[in-house]
Amino acid sequence: AEKLLTRAEEAAADEVGLSATWNNFACLYRRNKKLRSAVVYLERALAIEERSCSPLTAQTHLNLCATLSQLARHGEALDHAQKALVKIYEVFVPRVCDGAALEKGDLDEALALLCVAYHNKGVEHEHMLQMEMALEAYASGCQWAARLAGGCNQLSRTLHRAAQEVKAKIPLPAAGLAKFDWFLSRSPPRPGTATSDHLAALLTPKGLRPRSAPADGPGIFNSGTLHEKRKISRAVYVRTVFLRKSLLIAKHLLS
Repeated sequence: AEKLLTRAEEAAADEVGLSATWNNFACLYRRNKKLRSAVVYLERALAIEERSCSPLTAQTHLNLCATLSQLARHGEALDHAQKALVKIYEVFVPRVCDGAALEKGDLDEALALLCVAYHNKGVEHEHMLQMEMALEAYASGCQWAARLAGGCNQLSRTLHRAAQEVKAKIPLPAAGLAKFDWFLSRSPPRPGTATSDHLAALLTPKGLRPRSAPADGPGIFNSGTLHEKRKISRAVYVRTVFLRKSLLIAKHLLS
């Protein structure tokens, strides 16, 4: 398989083809537990995709999130989960404003990626012992999973199970958890087929041992000053919230 991918790399006619080949290299290395090599190829692919505004950028961010999490680089992994959310919302908002797109029901792929991104964000918050933020991410994922038209409804059950598990770890009175109970009750898990192999590969594994302390803080890089890291993370978070609110307003106006 590696020889075939090397030939594909040599034959790639443009940057888009090269990016796809590097993503395939990363998948191969992940399967073979060569995680650092996978990160190298994913970062190369991401650099091309960001230059060309590729629609695959969000998937590469999610792939990087899952891979970095397996390397216990949870600050970086969380940052990629948040950036994936921004990319998905940037595509999602204008399409939701297009009534024709809604009628065609062609938004399921974006919805499924949104669910994966919230799942991965929740997992990384758990690894960093930020349980309330993890629960908020899982609850948001449950909301979107309830809108999936079909196919990937196992995502709904996965998110609900994760939300219930992390809720049990939070030492808050019942009143403090009421809003999450309300969110979860409005988006119950749905029956459906198993998650596709493609989406399953983007999910961050939950079985890894969490860190004892969140040394590098939430959603930040592992380079640069701490002040710079927090500024970057805050900007990504604010952009995500803004796009999410824009999407909800658009859906309300169209309903």
